[in-house]
Amino acid sequence: MDKYRVRIDQQYFEDFMNYDQEVFADIGGFDGDTTEEFCRLYPNYNKVFFFEPSMTNMKAAKKRLEKLENIEYIQKGLSDKIDLLSYSSEKGSASAITEVGSEVLKVSTLDIEVTEPVSFIKMDIEGAEINALEGAKETLQKHKPTLYIEVNSALLKCFKKTSFDLIEFLKKIGYQNFYYQDEKPFKFECFEKLVQDGNEINTNVIAIA
Repeated sequence: MDKYRVRIDQQYFEDFMNYDQEVFADIGGFDGDTTEEFCRLYPNYNKVFFFEPSMTNMKAAKKRLEKLENIEYIQKGLSDKIDLLSYSSEKGSASAITEVGSEVLKVSTLDIEVTEPVSFIKMDIEGAEINALEGAKETLQKHKPTLYIEVNSALLKCFKKTSFDLIEFLKKIGYQNFYYQDEKPFKFECFEKLVQDGNEINTNVIAIA
């Protein structure tokens, strides 16, 4: 992990990750900024599955990514089952599922929406990450994609989940290595220790089987 360098615009893509001919699922794709950077850095990618529930964000993403190939756009949220949920779309990249939202959001599961092998998943969906991972259980067990997940203790609580729940779920399906981006100093550290120490968490986590 000594090769890690902080670059906000490339926060999901470090040299040691060795991305090559990936099938990338961008879950919580917003306006396409992460997918754009992924495709620029790894032009030999095989395919991108781009998930974004907001019509406004999806329109912006398609415009931004219009010159790129092999991107499948799916205007749905992801969870642990097919459902209709309330969604607040006014907060840009922080738009989230809420008890009282301005829109009705269609949610499905990754296992239903994507039937081909996925090798890399980025997930930033404002606290709903564990629910979405539960809905991707078959994909995770079968293909063991590298995961890059936003983890925010306060947002997880909105879904009655904790960072400990995330580790326990992933361990049960074969993931063994968990790292987070430590800002002081700028390097990757053991995420499991951070959780065990009882810290409030707001970071990005890499999980590797």
